Amino acid sequence: MPLLPENNPFVPNPKTWWCYRCKAHSNYRHYRTNISSGDGTNTSYEKYACKVCNASMFTPDQTSPWMKGFLGVAFVLLLIGGLANYSGFGRSERQALDMICLGFGGFCGLFGGIMYYYQRKWYAWVSCQNKKSPEDLILEAKEFESKGE
Repeated sequence: MPLLPENNPFVPNPKTWWCYRCKAHSNYRHYRTNISSGDGTNTSYEKYACKVCNASMFTPDQTSPWMKGFLGVAFVLLLIGGLANYSGFGRSERQALDMICLGFGGFCGLFGGIMYYYQRKWYAWVSCQNKKSPEDLILEAKEFESKGE
């Protein structure tokens, strides 16, 4: 059976799950865990793990808006917190305003930064793959399949 571009795990597709360790659109396992607490609330946790290396996978198209949102909120909150701290605004009645803004800004920045780190890996891989010929991509996929994928 010929390896079509839509079946090739080495042809970049931002709408499908991508493994950052294998640097491929590998097959994955979907885990769902339900956790019940004593007060009757249920929490559901989902994970998509690569079948080859068991690393967490992500969909670049779904991650990008969240990354931009977290980084945008972080920028605004850090700016407000920094300006409030610098101007001495929060020193009397609202002493904690600047610290709250800085704390939430740092929290959002942490999540946005983690997403940015993995998105950069994705964009570097896409750039590298776009430089390869279709024949090279097919050869790469065949080698990947022969290794146990």
